[in-house]
Amino acid sequence: MSKTAVITGGTRGIGLETVRLFAENGYHVVFYGSRKETVDKALAQLDGLEVEGKWTDLTDEEAIRRDFRQIAETRGSLDVLINNAGISDRQPFLDYDLERFDRIMRLNVTAPYVCSQAAAVIMKDQGHGVILNTSSMVGPYGGCGLSCVQMGSQRHDKIPGTGAGTLQHSCQCSGAGCNSHRYGTGSSGRNGGADFAGHPSAACRGTLGYRPCIPVSGI
Repeated sequence: MSKTAVITGGTRGIGLETVRLFAENGYHVVFYGSRKETVDKALAQLDGLEVEGKWTDLTDEEAIRRDFRQIAETRGSLDVLINNAGISDRQPFLDYDLERFDRIMRLNVTAPYVCSQAAAVIMKDQGHGVILNTSSMVGPYGGCGLSCVQMGSQRHDKIPGTGAGTLQHSCQCSGAGCNSHRYGTGSSGRNGGADFAGHPSAACRGTLGYRPCIPVSGI
């Protein structure tokens, strides 16, 4: 049976092309989107590939644990998790309200934590696994009108399994062969072109200015 990859934020842009990349390299891919309509649209674009889509709330701990257990039981393993889901909201700091702030923090910070922990439990039991986290240039560099996103990105780097937390997270799971890495991005705009942290064996695919570089052959 082929390896299984779970990818959040997989309905468009970097996420969609990462889903395609893994599927074309022999993985069974389960990707997550924000709602059924976007998942169905992505599935139509991925016709013929071994993929399935879900729209479970990524911050719902019990639902995600249930999803991941079902995936592992059905497929035999959960080999790769890519935390790619994230949102931004261009709004001046003084015009922000708590609802906007909480929405961004839950998807950009809470969701990677929930998904990483759920996957790590399975990966530890099965003795192997890889967790990849897509981060943003907005964290270290900031941007005009991106106050909450910048804060969210910086805090994202502090949670287990991403950025500053990567080493500790890897150590906790190292006995089971579970590793966690963060792949940072440059500008991911449609016209700007993205520069991902690369790898000598990375399989790269270019589309609409996105150039995801994931070391598929080494996973």
